[in-house]
Amino acid sequence: MNGHQQAQARSRLEVLKEHLTTCGSDLKFAGTGLLVTTPSNQTGRRRSVLVMCHPRPDDAGKLWFWLHGPTPHPIAPADRIIDAAVEICGALRSTGATDGYVIDGTAGTYIITDSGIVPLDVATRMLRRQI
Repeated sequence: MNGHQQAQARSRLEVLKEHLTTCGSDLKFAGTGLLVTTPSNQTGRRRSVLVMCHPRPDDAGKLWFWLHGPTPHPIAPADRIIDAAVEICGALRSTGATDGYVIDGTAGTYIITDSGIVPLDVATRMLRRQI
């Protein structure tokens, strides 16, 4: 991404973060991504998703929001904030999978991915390389 696209991507993530504040999730920027984490559930676990904003090659390079996972996948064009928020909320409600749980350790925040338990900044770099 060039500097202009990076600024646009950050701006879109900031708007998404602002919209998601009303949903009761914990939100924090992690490098070039946004970590969205639910409050603790009845077992004390917190689900999370890592959202990034990058160009989508098969859509003429337009900016899209992407979610982490076994393979990163696009969820909505970056100008469709509500659509992205709906997809994010759906991903946070998904059941049965351990992928996406967040762990706060003494040395920082970790996330469970298909690669195991990794520091959040490493997960962000992994996702950026796969997009």
